[in-house]
Parts: sequence; C-alpha cells; structure tokens
Amino acid sequence: MDITLISVDNDVAHHGLRSISSLLKSHGHKVKMIFLTTSNEITDGNILSSAVYSKKVIEQVKELTKDSDIVGVTSMALTAERAKQLFNVLKDKILLWGGAYPTMNPDKCIESVDYVFRGESELAVLEFVQRIEKNEDVSDIKNLWLRKDGVVIKNELRPLNNDLDSLPIPDYNLDDEHILVEGKLVKMKEDYFFEKYKENLVLVYTQRGCPYTCSFCSNHTFNELYSGKFRIVRKKSIPYVIKELLEIKKNLPSMNKIWFTDDCLVMRTREDLALFNELYKKHINLPF
Repeated sequence: MDITLISVDNDVAHHGLRSISSLLKSHGHKVKMIFLTTSNEITDGNILSSAVYSKKVIEQVKELTKDSDIVGVTSMALTAERAKQLFNVLKDKILLWGGAYPTMNPDKCIESVDYVFRGESELAVLEFVQRIEKNEDVSDIKNLWLRKDGVVIKNELRPLNNDLDSLPIPDYNLDDEHILVEGKLVKMKEDYFFEKYKENLVLVYTQRGCPYTCSFCSNHTFNELYSGKFRIVRKKSIPYVIKELLEIKKNLPSMNKIWFTDDCLVMRTREDLALFNELYKKHINLPF
C-alpha cells in the first residue's frame, strides 16, 4: 500500500515515526514521511511553537499525499490543532492519529478521525495496514480506538514489545522524506535535518521506558496505562545500537555529535557498558 506518515511536531528525529516507517517498508509497503516543522525564523528558535499552517502549506500536503491510501499523523498536545487542520482536508484518505497526545486523550482525538492509535504502535499499525490491504475487519486490533457505525470501539493495549532488536533499524532514508522549509515542502537534506539541532547533533534512543514515575512527566501516565503489561525498561542490544548508529552515519555523514535521549542511559549491566565503550570507540568515536 501507499502510505504517508506525517509529523506536525518540530522534531525531525522522531524515532516513533521512523520506526513505523522501517517496519512497514520491510513488509513491502511504500512509505514516505513528511515533517511539517515550523522554521526557526517563524518560531524565533522555539522548538515548542504551536503555530498552525497556512492554506498554502495545507494545499502542498494534499498534493504530496494524493496517491496515498493511508495517511498517519503523529502529534503532541501542543500541535494537536495542526493535526486537525490536516484531517479536515484529507477526508478522502484512511486517516490515523497517533503519538503522545492521542495516547493520553483518545476520547478527544476520536472526534476528529476514525482511527486512533495509543502507545507504542509499530506492530499495531502494521497489523492495521495488512488487514486493510486484504479488506479484512480491523475492529479488534489492540492499541486501536475506532469509530464504526457511529459507535466508538475502545480496544485494550497490547503488551509492549520486550524485544526491541526484533524491529528493523529506524528509517533514515532521506530520499523518502519531505520537510517544510520557508513555507515550501521540499526534499529532505542534511542541512534541513540539522537546522533544529546545532553542531550536527542526532538524537538516538537505546532504550524505551523509565524506571521512575515523576508526577510532572508523561512517563507517569504512560506507566499507569501499561501497568502489568510490560517490563518497565526495555533495551536494544549494544550490537544493535552500533548498527543503528552506523546506519544513521551512512545517511547523515555530517553527523558530529550524538544525544542519547534515553530516560536512564546507564541503566545497564557493567558488561553492556564495557561492550558499548569498546564498540563505540571502534565504529563511531563521536562526542555524545
């Protein structure tokens, strides 16, 4: 199937979107990603801008998605109105809404689209696409809320994936990406990727989950949602992490620094840290 995945946040790293894209591609689907970031000029360098899009930008999105069967959008609460803008003009597509905001507020999001994905949803989205392709019923897919015959079906969350190495390396193929630059949707380039992250910095996760439940953090709600369904901290193996970094380096050769954005990077065994030290120096050797 032809699928477009769109981020309306100001983050071009976007690990969730890239992970879903690579998994769908590995199963033969055609996927492109669109990053509708607002430029630093518009936001005065504020990556948390919630500015909405002009009619001209929306029309460009319509043109770029004209051949897509499915359009998935991810957003945070701050950028939810941007997502709604897209849904209002793409009603001829199968529309999906995922990300932090739909995970925490599915009841609000289901008012705008027919399909809302909650939590980590690589496997849920893949199952959805496969069933749609076969014209099969999707009403019992875990992680999915949907509207059917005027009724909202609220499926439970599936247990989180404890084997992160089973997922393909996140998708950093810039040839399949577009980004919003000065009001125009253009092909992604390294320069555009690094606009948000000075020093040619790349954000990378080696783990998912946090052992703490600080009340001010989204992990507090996330952990409550998944209570009893998952191992709190799940880790990619060190060889997988190095393989992922090498893949990023291949696609973004100007990378100068890495930001490991794990909630608790050093929550690993002494053996893991020793192996990381050895392989990182040998294959990557960049400041982080």
